[in-house]
Amino acid sequence: MPRCETLLFNDPDSIVLCGDQPDMVERALKLGVNCIILCQTEAKKQWLQNAHRTCIISTPFDAARVAKLIYQAIPISRPCHTEDTICFHLGDYIDAVLLEGTQLMYVGSDDTIRRA
Repeated sequence: MPRCETLLFNDPDSIVLCGDQPDMVERALKLGVNCIILCQTEAKKQWLQNAHRTCIISTPFDAARVAKLIYQAIPISRPCHTEDTICFHLGDYIDAVLLEGTQLMYVGSDDTIRRA
């Protein structure tokens, strides 16, 4: 069993993944890391009270799966954009939006049918 001094994180900007390892959680809290993800374990009240600016997340997944999910995550800016968006307003009627094949069509304010 590794001692706390040999653990690989020592930067407050770290995200720490751990299981039922109280010494690791306490060291991470003492260091003030950004986030601790507890895999297949619950957070103790003592940890939550001492968290201060550290985000503590508990998950039923194992550490390998959590690491894979974090690695595969993408920034929200990639699937979302603000250019060429199609807006529908509260006053639009549901029958004004049509599906033609796989192409979304909508009726414009000037009553012309447009492709989305």
